[in-house]
Amino acid sequence: MDLKHRKMALIKRARGAASSASDQMVAVLIRKLRDSVAANGRTLEGVDLDRVVASITRTLPDKDNRNHMVDRVGPFYDTAGLERWLGISRQALRKRVQSHKLLACKTEDNVLLYPVWQFRDDGTLIPGLHEVLEILADGMEAPWSWGLWLTARVDDELGGMSAADWLASGRDPERVKDLAREDAAGWAA
Repeated sequence: MDLKHRKMALIKRARGAASSASDQMVAVLIRKLRDSVAANGRTLEGVDLDRVVASITRTLPDKDNRNHMVDRVGPFYDTAGLERWLGISRQALRKRVQSHKLLACKTEDNVLLYPVWQFRDDGTLIPGLHEVLEILADGMEAPWSWGLWLTARVDDELGGMSAADWLASGRDPERVKDLAREDAAGWAA
């Protein structure tokens, strides 16, 4: 299953799909976990499964107290999961965030969340994201706003795609950079 389909599946789960769909989702998640563990020659021996489950469920919005910003920008990876997946340290992640090479959104309780859509299946970032983040940072130092900006659909300039989808599709990043410059200038004014 590609990244876009995984994202859609997580969104459906987060929005409280019917229980039968939830059961199917759990079955798919278990199968994917089993396949991933086997494909990478790893074992679940010694893994703190409660921590893994908490990491997964932490990214899902609370059904009764929804945070629409989280819904729009997410789903997310947490720091521990991203460290393992990319094989890099917490400090390396922090450096990437500080240099605008990676988008991280901090929650009210100081937890960093990394939007899934910024990554390709191999762990690399979508093309042009670094430059767009630098441009947006010139207008406002607010990563949640950047996430919202990147995931908003733009009818006229990007044919109904979001900037993130545009970049992920491999289209000309200059178009998104131009839009980012315009909006960042407006934010800074």
